[in-house]
Amino acid sequence: MENTYKFKKVGVKELMLEFLLVALILSFFGFHKVFIVGIKELLNKEVTKTSYYLIFALIGVLYDFIKLFK
Repeated sequence: MENTYKFKKVGVKELMLEFLLVALILSFFGFHKVFIVGIKELLNKEVTKTSYYLIFALIGVLYDFIKLFK
């Protein structure tokens, strides 16, 4: 029996852009401020808005690698 399901294969660039879009949308509601203060309190590290977007991009890449090995 042939598999009739068609799954969209999403690459690293697409997932990275999706997570950056999520970060952008969340920043409209002030989430970036909460995130930056939270990281500062938890890790005692200064995080800028650029780091905020970089972290979301890396989460997208990691998510793709996790899906690859499942």
